[in-house]
Amino acid sequence: MNFTLEGKIIKVETGKFTVSSEGNIIFHVRYDDKTEIKHKDGRAGSSQDFRMGVQVKVEGDFTESGEIVARTIEIEMETESKPSASRSGNTTYPYPPRKHGSRSGDEHRIF
Repeated sequence: MNFTLEGKIIKVETGKFTVSSEGNIIFHVRYDDKTEIKHKDGRAGSSQDFRMGVQVKVEGDFTESGEIVARTIEIEMETESKPSASRSGNTTYPYPPRKHGSRSGDEHRIF
């Protein structure tokens, strides 16, 4: 049965990868030397382009075992991960700095 899916690669193995599509539906995709692999801009691609986080569009046949045997795989883009938060640099506290020698009683406040 003809089948098309789009999603993000979440696991890569030799000759196959796993895709999480919209709604977190998981599909297992098999490919071989007959599979056309290309980038969205038309450049030729290869299995070395398959990495976790890469967005792909797969066209192929849905098998009885639940796998998709890919005829074409289009590499749409690599999902960018957000940089992790860093504790270095400027830090903003919810309270202004205390003045030494103030008599307001705030100098004993615990944050």
